[in-house]
Amino acid sequence: MSMKKTISAVIACLSVIAVHAQTALTIGWPAEGYHSPSSLYLVPLDTVVHFNAFSAPGVRDWRWDLPGASPTVVESQEASVVYADEGIYGVNLEAMTDDGKEELRLERAVQAGGANFVWNISGEETGWMDVISLAWYGYYGGTNWLGMEKFAESFHRPVRPAYIDSVAVWFGHFQSVKPDTMLVVSVAEADDEGMPGETLASASVPASQLVKSAELPTCFCFAQPALVDGPFFIVVEGFPNRYGDDVAMLCLRRDEGALCTAYHLLADEDANYRPTGTYTWYQNVDDPTSFAVSPWLRYSDTSGISGLSSEDGLASYDGSALHIPVGTVSLEIYTSGGSMVFSQKQPATTLPLDFLPRGTYLVRTDSRVAKIIK
Repeated sequence: MSMKKTISAVIACLSVIAVHAQTALTIGWPAEGYHSPSSLYLVPLDTVVHFNAFSAPGVRDWRWDLPGASPTVVESQEASVVYADEGIYGVNLEAMTDDGKEELRLERAVQAGGANFVWNISGEETGWMDVISLAWYGYYGGTNWLGMEKFAESFHRPVRPAYIDSVAVWFGHFQSVKPDTMLVVSVAEADDEGMPGETLASASVPASQLVKSAELPTCFCFAQPALVDGPFFIVVEGFPNRYGDDVAMLCLRRDEGALCTAYHLLADEDANYRPTGTYTWYQNVDDPTSFAVSPWLRYSDTSGISGLSSEDGLASYDGSALHIPVGTVSLEIYTSGGSMVFSQKQPATTLPLDFLPRGTYLVRTDSRVAKIIK
């Protein structure tokens, strides 16, 4: 299926059905998962996820009915469950009060496993997205004359290793006086200070090819997927800033103290407000915001791989051969899509990789996993 068709399918799935009558019940979604533009909530398989129920005082006798999960029924305010089978499932929540029973039923609410577009915007917030005007200075998250060179949306660490194949970006303004201006979207690891660091994958689209509709996104597709196993960022750069340029992403602004996932790279200035030629990343804590930026995230299906390690003793690649630590009991090589392509017991310390095509691979030596690019 083409990525364009995939996006259309996702947008067509905005059909989470809520059935309730004057209920004040609210579901606290698992921190282990992600909201999706499709109004589904994506959670990994074979991982404990935690639902919480919120309501007005006086509620008691909670009951969760979670099809597809184990256990299926939980009678407490918090439900800790595991999904073993990939699929899309409903969430039903009941509670008793002095005035009777309250009920909240959501059909097609949770996607367990698989892949979907994810972002930091809940279904209740999508109707409030818009561009953020900076008056004469352009836009936050777009064309501007304030020295903001890049913008980034932060995402928490996936609880299982995951791949990002592409990123969808919703734009509210699309005009550029140079249609060949390239906008670049990248996946970046979080550095030691929690700011955008090493780039894992990137793709570019000319301004002339931006999808000129606030209802549909522009897709930036990577030549090779990015493997993420820690906090990560989606970085957007290349916004034109000439007179007549008018390109800006959709954003969601929240109240003071609320969730803020938006960052910007700002030009440093000296005491006389002159640019120094250096730049610093900042989180937009003064105006809590999330960008309408959505990576296509799929959980790793490499059986037995629990995550990447930075410990000594990892296999290494010198451009032609794989070097394996002495004493390794088992060696396994997986593609970035999770398929095993090589397995050997008691391997030699050097393995030429000329039998593998170019690409990104995971190399498992006993309990350690390293990523290599051939």
